Amino acid sequence: NSIVYLKSYGFSNLYLRKRASEDTVYISGSISKVIIATALLQLYEKEFFDLDDDVSEYLPFELRNPKYPSVNITFRMLLSHQASINDFGLRPLTVLPIMVFSRCSSNISNLIKEMMIPGGKWYSDRYWLDCPPGEVAQYSNQGFVIAGYLVEKLSGKSLEEYCREHIFKPLNMVNTSFYLDKVDKRRVAKPYTCVGGVFLPLPKYDFYFIDAAGGLFTTTEDLSHFLIAHMNTGSFEGKRILGEETVNLMHTIQYPNSTDLVLSRFFGGDVEIHHGLGWQIINFYGIRLVGHSGGAIGYNCHMFTLRDDENEKVGVILLSNGPLLLPAFLSWKSTAVGYKMLLETILEKVNEL
Repeated sequence: NSIVYLKSYGFSNLYLRKRASEDTVYISGSISKVIIATALLQLYEKEFFDLDDDVSEYLPFELRNPKYPSVNITFRMLLSHQASINDFGLRPLTVLPIMVFSRCSSNISNLIKEMMIPGGKWYSDRYWLDCPPGEVAQYSNQGFVIAGYLVEKLSGKSLEEYCREHIFKPLNMVNTSFYLDKVDKRRVAKPYTCVGGVFLPLPKYDFYFIDAAGGLFTTTEDLSHFLIAHMNTGSFEGKRILGEETVNLMHTIQYPNSTDLVLSRFFGGDVEIHHGLGWQIINFYGIRLVGHSGGAIGYNCHMFTLRDDENEKVGVILLSNGPLLLPAFLSWKSTAVGYKMLLETILEKVNEL
């Protein structure tokens, strides 16, 4: 129910020697997905839809894997990465022209159609896996772009407006937004990449149409309010954003026989990743975690609760600016081992407190 340790290290701007602080703002990357899932589940609680409804019933177009056109894609599939959607369009060589087209959020519906529906300007059958929806777990940013659009379509509000009214404001997340111009730009950490061991600064940026998949600007303190709410079955300081049953459902593996092999393979054989509704359920070197990581260009972030008898009320948030792999030449498995050591150190300090 409270923050027991909050500390900043390093620099929000390396070359200006501006130190990071507790109110430094970062792009949280795919941690954004748990915000989107929470927003959509709020609408689920209000009976706007059922989790196993066909999402096409709520979209202005029919969303189907063209290789399996008779199989519905449901809300549950989208939120648990089971919709057979590939991230082909969000790779570096294909995303730039799409981002130019999508500067205006009113184009999101058209953009999804142009990318996902046969005959669209940027359509490719590589957007779809060679398996029917509901059979294979494969992490999909694209699926959460659609989920974010569904929040807008069902609520009749922009994603920013809806989340501000129903999540950010109730949880006192005063430094959180999907838009760069809605936060104090002076406090946004400078993004960096690493080339030849040298950290190179990048311009600050917005995610535009993929806000829902990874574009949330926030601080560690703001995000802690959200995590505490989920750890407290939906409530923070007397403000309830979700019912207990819904929170438990979100933190439950939706397809027990379907491990996300792509994500698990990144980290080697000692990490097993399943999906709840927006949340990842991870066996991390024997430690059970529920939460989400977030990687964006120049940012690297993590938010997890620990689910074991000793640490069941412990949550850990780490937001940082820098390349996804530190240093850049490390493998995902090496990075995972590093995070394991970091997590163990954090737990030692928490237990001391």
